[in-house]
Amino acid sequence: MVQAKMYQSKLGPDAMKVFLQTLHELKEGGQPKTNAIVPGWFKEARGPIIGMVLSHRGFLSGADSRARSQGIVTADSMDVAEVIALRRNFYGKDGKDKIKACLNRVKELLSSDASCIPTVSSAPSESEDGTNL
Repeated sequence: MVQAKMYQSKLGPDAMKVFLQTLHELKEGGQPKTNAIVPGWFKEARGPIIGMVLSHRGFLSGADSRARSQGIVTADSMDVAEVIALRRNFYGKDGKDKIKACLNRVKELLSSDASCIPTVSSAPSESEDGTNL
């Protein structure tokens, strides 16, 4: 299960607690609100459920330590950019230039107002405080 957050500030321990609670509900068969959004194929699948949280600005130490203690994978926008940039098919004769451009764009986004970043989502929008709009 993956959640991605694009807050103006680092993700805090309260938001991580909500994620861990949702993950626990999912692993234990779910609560009505969780069951309503989980697709049927996922409910029928077998195997471990791994949690991952992506936070555009990173994590406060309380959120990061809580995630680590529960085995949750955490990453920020720079981590994602590095993974994309280091993919084998990302290279070519201009591969190094692509990597530099990708990493520079992420650095630019991290240092600018996040409201300028276009987003596409089929899920409900989320406000800066984490509530659905």
